Amino acid sequence: MIARYQTPEMAALWSPEHRFRVWAEVERLALEAWEGLGAVPAGVAERLARALPAGDFEPEFSERVAAIEAETHHDVVAFVRALAERSGDAAVRRYLHYGLTSSDVVDTAQNRLLAEALDLVLAELEDLLAALADLAVRYKHTPAVGRTHGVHAEPTAFGLRFLSFYAAAQRDRERLRRAREAVATAVVSGSVGNYAHTPPEVEAHVAGRLGLVPE
Repeated sequence: MIARYQTPEMAALWSPEHRFRVWAEVERLALEAWEGLGAVPAGVAERLARALPAGDFEPEFSERVAAIEAETHHDVVAFVRALAERSGDAAVRRYLHYGLTSSDVVDTAQNRLLAEALDLVLAELEDLLAALADLAVRYKHTPAVGRTHGVHAEPTAFGLRFLSFYAAAQRDRERLRRAREAVATAVVSGSVGNYAHTPPEVEAHVAGRLGLVPE
């Protein structure tokens, strides 16, 4: 989005630092699931968690990922290497990205970000609906010239026009809610997406912790 049209909240949501934070959370939750299945030693996910910032990553982390990507020509490989470096933990280095393929991380995180973005839009829409309802009531007895084919027609109420906008916005809200429900999926199914190396239990665990549903 062009910067001048962004809200601060939406700009922060789609920043590389926040995106990498969500990628890291997918990695952490996958390790947590593998621990529960006995494939990864207990405590590895917690060790990774200790290496993560409380909020978004700092710009220096994004710069490190970019530097590694310039060598590897692969965004997720660069991210995993930078995250392993940051942890400084041998167990995390060994098991990070265990059983995952790149799209497991990228697609699941992207869907989480899209759901967050729609939450921001829906919150703003509630304010718009409230404003339109107020205007519709305030001006319900205010006469306005009706128009048809570009000329004056029967008089109408100015508030009725706001009421029409309100009704349309209500329909838009339902469409946005359905869009959020449709996009809020986790895709953690391993190489080629057939669960051969990553059982559905891992996907279910990651999805549940991120507020998503398994694909």
